[in-house]
Amino acid sequence: YCWGEGRFGKLGNGTTDNRPAPVKVPLTSVSSVAASYDNSCAVTADGAAYCWGANGSGQLGDAALPEQPMPTRVRLPGGALEIGAALQHACARLASGSLWCWGANNFYQLGNTQTATQAPVRTPVTCP
Repeated sequence: YCWGEGRFGKLGNGTTDNRPAPVKVPLTSVSSVAASYDNSCAVTADGAAYCWGANGSGQLGDAALPEQPMPTRVRLPGGALEIGAALQHACARLASGSLWCWGANNFYQLGNTQTATQAPVRTPVTCP
């Protein structure tokens, strides 16, 4: 469930409406959840990662998408155990022990030693 400001679709219920009471996000068996200023993410018990909300910096993990008011699958090379969301980027720890991040990287926030860039990293990259 999510509640609060719905701008960018960050509540995950298909709308951009503000909600003072919890609304159901259409995911089942959620094992990990993270919320940031303009998007939210979750991992389900089967290791699937999903994000929704703003995508101006690629924080949904899919380059082709505009903002999404519903959970959108993040394509990772394995099952996720947990996920974290921060301002304009997100990271997931996989069952393999590897860490994958995506989104804004203008201050090296993806941790992959790439040069800081104003262009977002719109698909997950591994961190050393």
